[in-house]
Amino acid sequence: MPSDSSMFHVMKLLNTAVDEIRCEEQRILEDLQLKKKELMQKLFSRELRFKNKNETTFPEWEEKNLGEIAKKISCLVCIKIWQKITIVIIV
Repeated sequence: MPSDSSMFHVMKLLNTAVDEIRCEEQRILEDLQLKKKELMQKLFSRELRFKNKNETTFPEWEEKNLGEIAKKISCLVCIKIWQKITIVIIV
């Protein structure tokens, strides 16, 4: 069995290594969060545009009222539909 001094040194080295890994992972996480924030800003400011399969950009966004593109339905139907699917509207 190793001496107490040897075990202490091994424990200290392992703790240092774990702390360094944890700090590095925290730095990576913060960098990714910052990149996500920058990407979201570019997407919503329309600075960054997605392309379709043909490598052409999608048309400009149009602002419309929901009533212009959807029909009014009863609340019971709305609740049932909303629980089962997510509606994505691309104009």
